[in-house]
Amino acid sequence: MIYDDDGSPDGTTALFYLLSHPRVNLQAVTISYGEAHPEIYIQHIAGKLAEFGITDIPLGYGQDGPLAGTNEFPEEVRQAANDFWGLPRTEIGTIYPTQTAPELIVTVINDSPAPLTLFVSGPATNLAQALRLDPSIKENIQAVFI
Repeated sequence: MIYDDDGSPDGTTALFYLLSHPRVNLQAVTISYGEAHPEIYIQHIAGKLAEFGITDIPLGYGQDGPLAGTNEFPEEVRQAANDFWGLPRTEIGTIYPTQTAPELIVTVINDSPAPLTLFVSGPATNLAQALRLDPSIKENIQAVFI
Protein backbone atom coordinates (compact mmCIF):
# COMPACT_ATOMS: atom_id res chain seq x y z
CA MET A 1 0.00 0.00 0.00
CA ILE A 2 1.02 3.60 -0.64
CA TYR A 3 -0.25 6.14 1.88
CA ASP A 4 -0.77 9.75 0.72
CA ASP A 5 -2.19 12.50 2.95
CA ASP A 6 -2.24 16.28 3.03
CA GLY A 7 -0.93 16.58 6.58
CA SER A 8 -4.28 16.44 8.35
CA PRO A 9 -4.80 15.15 11.90
CA ASP A 10 -7.33 12.55 10.70
CA GLY A 11 -5.00 11.39 7.93
CA THR A 12 -2.11 11.10 10.37
CA THR A 13 -4.33 9.03 12.66
CA ALA A 14 -5.15 6.80 9.68
CA LEU A 15 -1.42 6.36 9.03
CA PHE A 16 -0.83 5.23 12.61
CA TYR A 17 -3.70 2.77 12.26
CA LEU A 18 -2.35 1.39 8.99
CA LEU A 19 1.09 0.98 10.55
CA SER A 20 -0.44 -1.19 13.27
CA HIS A 21 -2.58 -3.32 10.97
CA PRO A 22 -1.06 -6.77 10.35
CA ARG A 23 -2.37 -7.00 6.76
CA VAL A 24 -0.99 -3.64 5.64
CA ASN A 25 2.49 -3.42 4.18
CA LEU A 26 3.30 0.24 3.56
CA GLN A 27 5.58 0.70 0.57
CA ALA A 28 5.72 4.53 0.72
CA VAL A 29 4.37 7.49 2.67
CA THR A 30 3.78 10.77 0.86
CA ILE A 31 2.40 14.16 1.85
CA SER A 32 0.56 16.29 -0.66
CA TYR A 33 -0.41 19.93 -0.69
CA GLY A 34 -3.34 20.70 1.59
CA GLU A 35 -3.48 21.34 5.29
CA ALA A 36 0.30 21.14 5.63
CA HIS A 37 3.38 22.39 3.89
CA PRO A 38 4.40 18.97 2.49
CA GLU A 39 8.18 19.33 2.81
CA ILE A 40 7.81 20.30 6.49
CA TYR A 41 5.12 17.78 7.42
CA ILE A 42 6.91 14.77 5.92
CA GLN A 43 9.75 15.51 8.35
CA HIS A 44 7.28 15.28 11.25
CA ILE A 45 6.04 11.95 9.92
CA ALA A 46 9.62 10.73 9.46
CA GLY A 47 10.44 11.65 13.05
CA LYS A 48 7.39 9.85 14.38
CA LEU A 49 8.21 6.77 12.28
CA ALA A 50 11.78 6.85 13.62
CA GLU A 51 10.38 6.94 17.17
CA PHE A 52 8.49 3.75 16.30
CA GLY A 53 11.69 2.20 14.92
CA ILE A 54 10.43 2.39 11.34
CA THR A 55 13.18 3.67 9.06
CA ASP A 56 12.75 1.61 5.88
CA ILE A 57 9.67 3.21 4.32
CA PRO A 58 10.48 5.71 1.54
CA LEU A 59 9.08 9.18 2.16
CA GLY A 60 7.94 11.81 -0.33
CA TYR A 61 6.57 15.33 -0.41
CA GLY A 62 4.43 17.05 -2.99
CA GLN A 63 4.38 20.57 -4.31
CA ASP A 64 3.44 23.34 -1.88
CA GLY A 65 0.38 24.65 -3.69
CA PRO A 66 -2.66 23.54 -5.65
CA LEU A 67 -2.22 22.14 -9.16
CA ALA A 68 -4.29 25.02 -10.53
CA GLY A 69 -6.21 28.00 -9.25
CA THR A 70 -6.00 29.68 -5.89
CA ASN A 71 -7.97 27.34 -3.65
CA GLU A 72 -5.50 27.41 -0.76
CA PHE A 73 -5.90 26.36 2.85
CA PRO A 74 -5.84 29.19 5.40
CA GLU A 75 -2.29 29.87 6.56
CA GLU A 76 -3.25 29.48 10.24
CA VAL A 77 -4.29 25.88 9.54
CA ARG A 78 -1.04 25.25 7.70
CA GLN A 79 0.95 26.71 10.60
CA ALA A 80 -0.83 24.34 13.01
CA ALA A 81 0.29 21.48 10.75
CA ASN A 82 3.83 22.89 10.78
CA ASP A 83 3.67 22.46 14.57
CA PHE A 84 2.47 18.85 14.04
CA TRP A 85 -0.89 19.73 15.54
CA GLY A 86 0.68 19.96 19.01
CA LEU A 87 1.59 16.27 19.05
CA PRO A 88 4.76 15.46 20.98
CA ARG A 89 7.95 15.13 18.94
CA THR A 90 11.30 13.81 20.12
CA GLU A 91 13.17 13.97 16.80
CA ILE A 92 13.18 17.77 16.50
CA GLY A 93 16.04 19.07 14.37
CA THR A 94 16.81 15.82 12.57
CA ILE A 95 16.49 15.96 8.77
CA TYR A 96 15.32 12.72 7.19
CA PRO A 97 15.86 11.72 3.56
CA THR A 98 12.87 12.37 1.31
CA GLN A 99 12.13 12.72 -2.36
CA THR A 100 9.43 14.24 -4.49
CA ALA A 101 6.18 12.35 -4.07
CA PRO A 102 5.07 11.93 -7.70
CA GLU A 103 8.40 10.37 -8.68
CA LEU A 104 8.36 8.15 -5.58
CA ILE A 105 4.83 6.95 -6.35
CA VAL A 106 5.79 6.12 -9.94
CA THR A 107 8.92 4.24 -8.85
CA VAL A 108 7.17 2.24 -6.12
CA ILE A 109 4.27 1.27 -8.39
CA ASN A 110 6.54 0.34 -11.29
CA ASP A 111 8.85 -1.68 -9.03
CA SER A 112 6.04 -3.61 -7.36
CA PRO A 113 5.66 -7.22 -8.51
CA ALA A 114 1.93 -7.07 -7.71
CA PRO A 115 -0.68 -4.32 -8.07
CA LEU A 116 -0.70 -1.85 -5.17
CA THR A 117 -3.49 -0.20 -3.24
CA LEU A 118 -3.30 3.54 -2.60
CA PHE A 119 -4.84 5.27 0.40
CA VAL A 120 -5.31 8.94 -0.48
CA SER A 121 -6.54 11.36 2.17
CA GLY A 122 -6.54 14.84 0.72
CA PRO A 123 -6.64 16.46 -2.71
CA ALA A 124 -4.86 13.61 -4.59
CA THR A 125 -2.42 16.00 -6.26
CA ASN A 126 0.51 13.62 -5.81
CA LEU A 127 -1.38 10.80 -7.52
CA ALA A 128 -2.51 13.16 -10.30
CA GLN A 129 1.08 14.25 -10.93
CA ALA A 130 2.32 10.64 -10.80
CA LEU A 131 -0.23 9.70 -13.46
CA ARG A 132 0.92 12.64 -15.58
CA LEU A 133 4.52 11.45 -15.28
CA ASP A 134 3.71 7.85 -16.18
CA PRO A 135 0.10 7.05 -17.18
CA SER A 136 0.98 3.34 -17.41
CA ILE A 137 1.16 3.05 -13.60
CA LYS A 138 -2.62 2.64 -13.62
CA GLU A 139 -2.02 -0.91 -14.85
CA ASN A 140 -0.31 -1.75 -11.53
CA ILE A 141 -2.82 -0.08 -9.21
CA GLN A 142 -5.30 -2.48 -7.63
CA ALA A 143 -7.45 0.13 -5.92
CA VAL A 144 -7.47 3.74 -4.74
CA PHE A 145 -9.25 4.50 -1.47
CA ILE A 146 -10.05 8.17 -0.89
